[in-house]
Amino acid sequence: MRHNHQNCYAFRASGIILGCLIFLFTAGLLSTELGRLYTGSNNRGRNDSNATFVYSIFPDPTNYFNGNSINLKLENRWMWPWSTATLLFSLVFFATGVLGIISGQRESYSSILTFFICSLLSIFLLIFLIATYSTIIAGWKSIYGVIGGPSISKFVHIDQILSIVCLIISCLLFIIFLISLILAGRTIDACVRKNSFRLLDEYELMTIHSV
Repeated sequence: MRHNHQNCYAFRASGIILGCLIFLFTAGLLSTELGRLYTGSNNRGRNDSNATFVYSIFPDPTNYFNGNSINLKLENRWMWPWSTATLLFSLVFFATGVLGIISGQRESYSSILTFFICSLLSIFLLIFLIATYSTIIAGWKSIYGVIGGPSISKFVHIDQILSIVCLIISCLLFIIFLISLILAGRTIDACVRKNSFRLLDEYELMTIHSV
């Protein structure tokens, strides 16, 4: 897997293609997640008549003479880069895609090793995302008994559909990262004992001394 130069590995096509695929699918995952958050039930609620798109939350009860009464309050929900796991993990995926392209251009041991490590980290993060979207889909199905249908509000239906799309993209990204991990590991012989500092046996020592 090496070129004629000792410190140069044949990883150009693999690194660039895998890096571009990771970058492309991560952009799709991030866009779909943002669409799910802002156009689905997270931001619009579960009621189609909620024209103002605000939440009815229940802060601390207010004490009255006749007992406690819930103090209704309207409040918007703000989204930040760390609001959901997908928004935060996408930064890692984008960085891994860029490292894949860089490793394909440089074809050095250190760049391919960095891409290998980031691919391994991304696989563990994607396992969490796959479990998260599977839980969201199963949760909606347990509430309404079906995915889609006339009894489900428009915003909940959007949340369901986009959660399924995010789950599919996450599974595809998992496969791409797994391929990246295998190819990068085979290229640099990861997890294999290197022979650079191998002890010489008795025959090799006698050969050297005889020369």
